Amino acid sequence: MEKQGFDLAMHYFRAFAIFSVISVHMWIVPPLEGHESMSRFLDMLRGVLFHSSTLYFVFISGYLFHFLAQRKFDLRTYYRKKLLNVIVPYVILSVFFTGYAFFWYSYTGEVPRFTKLVTGCREFFQALLYGDVVLTYWYIPFIATIFLVSPLLLRLSEERFALLTLFTVWIPLLIPRTELTSFFHNYAFFFPAYLLGMFYSMNRDLILAFIAKHIKILVAFSLVFTALLGINAYEEILPNIEAAYYMQKIANTSGSRSSISSPRTVSPCTSCTTSSCLRSRTCCSPFSASSCRKACSSCPCSRFSAKWPSASS
Repeated sequence: MEKQGFDLAMHYFRAFAIFSVISVHMWIVPPLEGHESMSRFLDMLRGVLFHSSTLYFVFISGYLFHFLAQRKFDLRTYYRKKLLNVIVPYVILSVFFTGYAFFWYSYTGEVPRFTKLVTGCREFFQALLYGDVVLTYWYIPFIATIFLVSPLLLRLSEERFALLTLFTVWIPLLIPRTELTSFFHNYAFFFPAYLLGMFYSMNRDLILAFIAKHIKILVAFSLVFTALLGINAYEEILPNIEAAYYMQKIANTSGSRSSISSPRTVSPCTSCTTSSCLRSRTCCSPFSASSCRKACSSCPCSRFSAKWPSASS
């Protein structure tokens, strides 16, 4: 599913991620008198299915960053867009809700839900730094730091990036996510998902082939952790529940990507004299491993050489 160089399957996955995040925040089951067990079950189901769905968004962000950077990347344009589209609206809305909370408290003596009462400039900048002005703003400072370091990740060789991903992917199992505004714990929990998204963009066809071969194991993996999380809602058996959610969501991501995606192929160019291009139909696909694409970057055929960056890029 491809249109004008975009991976439409990823957009479908984004819709699934949006649904999941909305569900975990909006699926509120009121206590049902005489049916308390059913209310508890529905609330458990909401948490088990949709808690930590932000991992999906972080994965998508990593994927799209690398995917789009392979076509054209300008550092100044990248930072300017993030500043204008993310940071500036975040600051403006934070100022607005800070004023709203202050005036509301002045008249009613109560702090509005999900906002923080800030009485000084130092408190405000600290709340701004940690995403604490509004409870749901915790994500912005985190993803802003990801935006800051992302261009540096492009400078890593494939081997070093693979090692970095392999090392960090296990960190969420060791450092549990605690408070929403704990920057360190959020970074440790979500940053590996961002790297996985980039790694998936680099090696899309290879990963999809691996997932297709082991899809039953991945589905079983997801079901096992879903069952454990469900049991844990009634009887605490998991020492690190956030780690279980992390493993569940990564398995869900693998399964969903396999179900809506398929490796792409292109017909080899008959006028191309580069043997590696002639031998592999997927070599010159924009979704194949970048190491294979490098072989096509020197292809004299304009159909390929104009489409891909040079082997040194």
